Amino acid sequence: MSKQFIKFVSLFVIVAFVTFALDRAIKEVVVRFLTQDIHIIEGFVRITYSQNPGVAFGLQIPQIVQLILVPALIVGGFHLVTQHLRLDSVFVQITVGAIAGGAISNFTDRILHSYVIDYLAIWFWPVFNLADAAITVGILLLVLFYGKIKRV
Repeated sequence: MSKQFIKFVSLFVIVAFVTFALDRAIKEVVVRFLTQDIHIIEGFVRITYSQNPGVAFGLQIPQIVQLILVPALIVGGFHLVTQHLRLDSVFVQITVGAIAGGAISNFTDRILHSYVIDYLAIWFWPVFNLADAAITVGILLLVLFYGKIKRV
């Protein structure tokens, strides 16, 4: 293993673990203690409890496909990152760690419950969670900055 790969994995694992642990903790608090919606900004932001049996943005795909597709996307995505992006980039390490931690947290929900626990509602957007945000923002950042973080 190269020094570069080991350095990449170190920060990647820390960010993935923090993302995973924080999302799991928030989900646990919401499931155990939330008895009614909490309105952070009336009519705009609220904490709620929602079960999402679908995938991103509530799209419906059979559960067996989700259980096969999600791990395949995680492994395939990790392979693409390690082959095409600069592993010495802290930006890459953090964004890929956040994506992985979010994906693993939501996958854990699918295994445990057959649905993903969502808890954050912002205006008209479908209810989502920290894991969803980490995945979505991470992918968007990688796409936006691809030219600066790709291997040469």
